[in-house]
Amino acid sequence: MQSTTGICNVETIRSIDGSQLGSSKPVTILAKLWDTVGQEKFDSIPKRYYKGVDGILLVYDITDSTTFDKINYWMKQIAQNVSSIPIIMVGNKTDLESLRAMEYQEGK
Repeated sequence: MQSTTGICNVETIRSIDGSQLGSSKPVTILAKLWDTVGQEKFDSIPKRYYKGVDGILLVYDITDSTTFDKINYWMKQIAQNVSSIPIIMVGNKTDLESLRAMEYQEGK
C-alpha cells in the first residue's frame, strides 16, 4: 500500500470464475482499497471515492474496541454519500485472539 496524505491505497485487478456470479465467462474485478486508518480527520477525503463504488469493506481491529466503535461513524458517512450498496464488516488481527477486546458476537 502506498501512503497518500496519511491514507494508504492499493489497486488490484483479479479474474474470477464467473459461475460464482452467474456468468459462464470469467469476470474481471477491479478492487480499489483505501485505508483511512479510521481517523475522522480523513472524512472529507474519501467522499470523492464513493462515486461509482459497488461495495464497501469496513475493517476493525478485534484487539482495540475503539476501532469497532468507529464503525457507526463510517456507516453514517457512507449513508450520506451512497445509497444501497453492500457493506462488509471484517474483524482483523484474529491471530491475536488472546488480546481480543470485544466479544465475537459484537462483530456479527
